[in-house]
This record gives sequence, C-alpha cells and structure tokens, in this order.
Amino acid sequence: MSVLGWLIVIAAAISALVFYRRSTVPPVGGATPPPNRAIALASALVALIMAVYLLNAAPPSVADLKPTYQTDFSRDPTPPWVFNNPGQVAWDAKNQRLLAKMKVGEGWYGVMPVDWNGGDEFRAEWDITLLRRDAGPGPTDPGAVAAVGMFDSSISNIDDTDHVGGSSILAVFGDTVRLRVSDVNLLPKSDIGNKPVQIGKTYHAVLVYDRRANTASLDVTEKQSGASMAHLKVEDLRDLSSSINWFGVSMRGFSRNKDVKLPGHAKAGLFVDAAIDNVVYAQP
Repeated sequence: MSVLGWLIVIAAAISALVFYRRSTVPPVGGATPPPNRAIALASALVALIMAVYLLNAAPPSVADLKPTYQTDFSRDPTPPWVFNNPGQVAWDAKNQRLLAKMKVGEGWYGVMPVDWNGGDEFRAEWDITLLRRDAGPGPTDPGAVAAVGMFDSSISNIDDTDHVGGSSILAVFGDTVRLRVSDVNLLPKSDIGNKPVQIGKTYHAVLVYDRRANTASLDVTEKQSGASMAHLKVEDLRDLSSSINWFGVSMRGFSRNKDVKLPGHAKAGLFVDAAIDNVVYAQP
C-alpha cells in the first residue's frame, strides 16, 4: 500500500474513533443530543473497507509472487518460446534444455513474451551453464557473453559501451557475472561480480525487479554446492520502458569484435555456447 493510502486509512480510523467517543458523551442540559452511534459505526466500517481495498490494490511483494510460467524443457517449448535462428538457438530435445550457440554481432536469440509493463515486480530464475566462450582479443574486451533476462524489441542489439541497444534488465555471463539495466533513455547501469565464471559449471540465477524499492538484483549460486557466486544490485532505477516484454537469452559483446579472427579459429567472430534450464518466471 502506498504512503498516501495508509494516511487515508489512519485519518479515517481516527475520525471514526473520535466520532464514536463523542456519540457516547451524555448530553448536557439544553445541548443538542450527540449523533447516533450508528453513524460512528458506519464511519469505522468505511475506514475498514478502504483499508481492505487499498491492501488488495497494492501489488504483491516480490517474495509473494506466484509463477506465471515454468519449464524444465522436458518437452518442446514452442510456443511460447520463439527462436529466430533455430539452427543456433533452440530446444535441445536430447538433453532436455535450451541450447544457445551464439556469435557476436549476429543477433540470434530465444525468447518468450511476458506481459510486463515496465512497472510491476517480477522474479525470474533459471540454471545456466557456459559450455564454451571466446575471450576478446584485448585485455579489456569482454569477449562473447550470454545475456539472460528481460529485453525490449531491440533484443538482438549489442551490449557495447558506445552502442546501447534498447531497454533491458539482464544477467550477463562472461568472464564474470554482471547485472545490467538500461532505461527508456538507453542509459545503462551495471554492477559487476568479481568471481570468474567457470566453463562447464552450472549456476542458478535469480533476477528480481522490486518496484517498491526501485531496484534490480541478481543472485547467482553454484547449482551443485549452493555456494554464492555473485550478489549484485542496481538501485535508483528510473523510466523503465513499457516495451520490455520478452524474457529469454541473446548474445552480447563488443560489436567491433564481430569479425575478429582468433588464432586457430577457422571462422571469424567470437562465440559463446550456453545451456539454459529450469526456467521459472513470476509477476503479478
């Protein structure tokens, strides 16, 4: 419930209490009799109805959200999932998972639509394993990374410091884990973990947007041991786009690296292979 809502309820309750007490005072000689107690009780009832309405109107907390979609990929996820290049990103029927084999600059993705309007809470969790990943040619280049989370219609654009592609709330897996949020003005904010992502190790990720706290958070743990790998938060978020309405996986990396040819590689470009499983998505 909003602060204003609580103030209205408190004010109504106080008014009802005062009204009720005055109704119990015996009249002094010649004074007008006090109002009927029924009026006071009606005021209290109105305050109670307002409280119930405002409590129900308030969105549930993130902890109370019920899943609206979940899958372990034991069966074909299409629909609702959409794959723009099924030869690279698609359902892996043999291993019952979503397998994304992506190249920087190609814009391949696998996503499903969600009815999120940029303002409600949401909670998404999944398992992810990086099977292989090309590092960048320079020491400061992030190389190929897999981004999982909430995208707008610019899903296939590149996560480049000088080319921000659309609004999004993403968990980005590369050499480390980072949480990246880009608002409607395409101004990105990030929080970066300091532990290396290990190739072949499965991690469990929980991505949350809390409207009340105005924050996005990402918790990543090792799937097998439960050990914490990253706890990241981006605060003071503003103007998230109402067009952020896809959940899924896509490629991110510096666009200038899309034609890089690393030593020993037959094909130009940087690649990352990621396996996604056990997706649970919840929103009001």
